[in-house]
Amino acid sequence: MGRNIKLYYGPWRGGITLERIKSKSGVYFLALDGDVISKECTHCKEMKPLENFSPTSHGLGKRVSMCRPCKNSKYGAGTKQINRCISEINGEPAKTCLACENLIPLKDYYDHDLGVGGKRPRCKRCEQEQRDSNRDILRERDREHYRSNRDYYNAKSRRRRAADKGLNSDWSLEIEKEVMAHFQGCALTGSLEDIHFDHVIPICTGFGGSNRKNMIPLKGSLNMSKRNENVFEWFLKNKNRFGLSQEKFDDTISYLARENKMSEKEYREFVYRCHG
Repeated sequence: MGRNIKLYYGPWRGGITLERIKSKSGVYFLALDGDVISKECTHCKEMKPLENFSPTSHGLGKRVSMCRPCKNSKYGAGTKQINRCISEINGEPAKTCLACENLIPLKDYYDHDLGVGGKRPRCKRCEQEQRDSNRDILRERDREHYRSNRDYYNAKSRRRRAADKGLNSDWSLEIEKEVMAHFQGCALTGSLEDIHFDHVIPICTGFGGSNRKNMIPLKGSLNMSKRNENVFEWFLKNKNRFGLSQEKFDDTISYLARENKMSEKEYREFVYRCHG
């Protein structure tokens, strides 16, 4: 990265000592207090004061990379300006839809934190028409996103199930990886195939929740067999059927007791109380 310090005279700052920096983000001038004062437009390649660039939540100096005149000439001066002010229609706040260009009440827009009036730029009808015209594309995009992020959606589903019952639901992919690192596979068999995460105390009991105190990795067939049963009673009935190890089961109960800050005896009593 090349740097040099010099007295730089700009129409917006007068004579002031600035640091000229050239980096992958572009060429820009940095004041001695660390603020970005000006930067080079990526379109016209001219050095301009930061005020000539539209604000953004990211980017060099938290400004877009293209200056306003270049942006207007490239995309049209009114492309997004049409949607920037709030008007009224029949006494209700409204703004012009970016798609149909009709003045529409704000209540007929979907919410968006960064949008004008806290709403999206297109009205609900135009949003729906756009979705309808691209329905197959959007469905395939959603399917592909789900396939690529299956673990994320599974963790989200577990949190939601617990939250719906008012239970603790801090389960996340990070916690899931930590629990898997501890057990190195299914908690009762050591298998790495078809791993499910089982709620040891089922959500339907109104206890437990989706958290590391109540979830362990189990092979799919074991998880489907256990369902909503008391884990101690289920193990006794199915130990021989699945060829399960008493030692692994005892280690698992010891782990859960530690996570719940209980002795193994206290944890066993707790599980029985939860199943009523």
